[in-house]
Formats: sequence, C-alpha cells, structure tokens
Amino acid sequence: LGLRECGNDDVHYYSAGLPLYVNVLKDSKDVREKFIVECLTKNKVIYNSCKQKLEGALSRARGKALLSAILKILCDKNGLRLNEISRKLYRSAAVTKSLLTRLIEVDLVVQEGNLFMFNDSILKFWFRNYVNANEFETEPDKARVKKIEVDI
Repeated sequence: LGLRECGNDDVHYYSAGLPLYVNVLKDSKDVREKFIVECLTKNKVIYNSCKQKLEGALSRARGKALLSAILKILCDKNGLRLNEISRKLYRSAAVTKSLLTRLIEVDLVVQEGNLFMFNDSILKFWFRNYVNANEFETEPDKARVKKIEVDI
C-alpha cells in the first residue's frame, strides 16, 4: 500500500467502509499514515471509537479477564481453532467454547467454519497495539509512524 498513491480504495481499506472512519481519513494525502495516527494516538477519533467498542462489549459480557485473554490470543492470528485457543488459555475446550460464545454474542469474535477470529479488523489492529502498549500520548512524527506495520 505504501508504494502506490493513496486514493478512495485506501480510504475504504483502512476505514472498512465505516462512515465515521471514512470522514476522518478521506481528505488525507497519506491514508495509511493518517490511519495509524488516528488509531494509535490517545484522544483521536478511531482510537476512542475502538476503546469504547471494546469496553462496551466487555461490560455486557461476564468474565472480562478471560475474555480479554482470548482476544489477546486472537489478535496475533488470522483465525484459530477451539483446541488451539483452549491450549493457550490453559482452560478446557468446554470453558473456552463458553467464553468464545460470549464474545460472539457481543460481536467481538466471529466463527467461520471451525476458526475463531476478530469480527472487526480495525479493532483487531487497535487492540494488538493497545495490549502491547504501542500507543501514543501525542501525535507521533513520521519516522515513528513509518515503523508500524499495518495489515488489516
């Protein structure tokens, strides 16, 4: 993405077509850079939207700590089987399935076949950086932004 000129395709790619995100990204010359800044800088629109979505969903589900642990496991992969998740979580498959069901009910996780994955690619990118403390208090310079890989 960084090698070609940014356009409407990039805005749609990085916004996932969500109107709030499209409005934030649409007038940017470098959509990828703007997305990273908006997603990882505290008090920016996409950062706050992702944080509110996560906190709202977890508050509706029981077992926030274990649910967060599952999300941490899922944020590094593009899909995992139940037995892979339960092994990494150190819980039985039945307990893990129950937790995954709660995450599916609050629209954080989706099941495709026998794979479980994040339902929202932007939230996945934000969460991966959030749990790894890869966020900014103030807007970062271009050099710091260029070091961040974005694969949504």
